[in-house]
Amino acid sequence: MMKKTIFLLAALLMSLGLQAQNNPTNLDFEEDTTQVVSISEILQMQEMAYSKKYRTEVISSVWKPRAYLTLSYASTSLKGKSLMMYDPATKTETKQSPTYTTNWGLSLKRSTIFPFHKKPISNLVSFGLYFTGLDLSVNHYCEDSLMRYDSRHTFRVEDSVDEYQYVPWGSEMYSFAYAMHLGPAITVAPLTPLENVQAAHLRLQAYFTIGYRIGLFWMRGNDQQDLNLLAKTENNAENSYEETYFERVSGSSKILWGHGLTTNWGLRISWRNIGLGYEVIHGNYTIKSAEKKIYGNEKFKFSETSKRVTLSYIW
Repeated sequence: MMKKTIFLLAALLMSLGLQAQNNPTNLDFEEDTTQVVSISEILQMQEMAYSKKYRTEVISSVWKPRAYLTLSYASTSLKGKSLMMYDPATKTETKQSPTYTTNWGLSLKRSTIFPFHKKPISNLVSFGLYFTGLDLSVNHYCEDSLMRYDSRHTFRVEDSVDEYQYVPWGSEMYSFAYAMHLGPAITVAPLTPLENVQAAHLRLQAYFTIGYRIGLFWMRGNDQQDLNLLAKTENNAENSYEETYFERVSGSSKILWGHGLTTNWGLRISWRNIGLGYEVIHGNYTIKSAEKKIYGNEKFKFSETSKRVTLSYIW
């Protein structure tokens, strides 16, 4: 009997041991629980990864726009240098330097920035090359009633028997110009460190470019400015009317053309796809008449300064 009891007890112990091996417990009181990652930590890590990706996309969208289509309203002054003009006070032709001022001017410009580095410095500053491949402008200059001319007065050039008329400076005039510009630019996005997506898109920009332009000048001559016509009404020997000279000037197209170097600097503040700015263009013109048979082949020197208020679409 005693042997049977001992045998049953041993069999029971062996059965319990086998069951423990087949069903091990997950709880180990001596295990280092600091290596266990909690569900909240996993969610936090996923949120940080999403935030970093979102931040990268925001920064990319801030610096992606590089093309500009700009419409400007301009105020322009055009100053001649030693132009041969008729002086009513002395009744002679003298060299003068008149200044023309526009009463309105418009321009349309297409520009692109090519960055010098792939990524902005600290997501704050970017340096680049500012290229304007298309700059079209039109200006209107009012008639100057004090700048009279006299078509009876002509001039000759050396070794020529042809007589030429003086250009009727002071007439109402339109100018049309095409220009290209190239130069450095700096763009700053000062609010990108903030956790505000809308504020991050604010950008400040400054640029300086050098360019070249060609221009066309069309004068709308006013016959009443011609003192030759006044002589016809007075009808005396001292102020004899010269019909041929009057008709030459009156019937001419009064078109001139020119070209020259320019410098251009500007400032712009933009948010997303809209920018407001101010720029100044200064340059020189060498101009001559398109009607050589009437006004000769003389070259005229001008300097021009144009101040523009700009509105840009950026993409």
